[in-house]
Amino acid sequence: MPRLSDCVVDLRVGINAGSDELRSYVRNTLSRSPVRALLYDASPHNRYKYPVMRRMLYDGDNPITATHVMWFDDDSALVCEDAARWWRQVSGQCRLCVQMGFWRYHRVQLWEVHGVRTRPWYTNRPLVPGKRLPFVLGGWWVADMAALRKLDYPWPELKHNGGDWSLGVALYQQHMPIVKFTEGVLNGVALHDTAVMAPRRGASLPPIFKDWKEGQPPDMSHQDFELKGEILSCGGKGA
Repeated sequence: MPRLSDCVVDLRVGINAGSDELRSYVRNTLSRSPVRALLYDASPHNRYKYPVMRRMLYDGDNPITATHVMWFDDDSALVCEDAARWWRQVSGQCRLCVQMGFWRYHRVQLWEVHGVRTRPWYTNRPLVPGKRLPFVLGGWWVADMAALRKLDYPWPELKHNGGDWSLGVALYQQHMPIVKFTEGVLNGVALHDTAVMAPRRGASLPPIFKDWKEGQPPDMSHQDFELKGEILSCGGKGA
């Protein structure tokens, strides 16, 4: 089995409205990490998935130096038996795509078309209501960090819903390829080649673009908070 430090540059964990027991467990675990580990704890508040993700990916005090990001929701895990072989597969797929993970198809809605056409990454590639576009499910994925930066993803308007399929639309507009990859990954109740949507938990909010109105700026109040990454382990390299 390869050492974690051979495959991972740093480990970042975000917590929204976590219990004391969970927060203590995460802190203790990260403090023993063999690689640099940072905690982004918004508790006791729920700052929602994408605002916290944005702070994890674009932490000016602790910038990401890795070429790729591997994202896990709290219901995703790796279950590969041959870790060395699995990492080689991931590395190989990264050379073929911008994002990989479990696939779904999204049927474009009229209100989404209007919202997408306002985005800086929109390239006039055909997008009509009813069109089916592939996207990577948001529970687990690997993506090229340079591409995420170029797209400014997750975009500030994102709150808690619609981040995965809207990224799929952006990648389609930018001619950036995605690849299906499920081996050795448990995503909700999805395993290997079968992706089954787990019931939505926590906040249930309107998806991005749903409330879009021409000439009206989006509500960005969900970004009005401060959250800094706390370094809990330097990976045995000292402070």
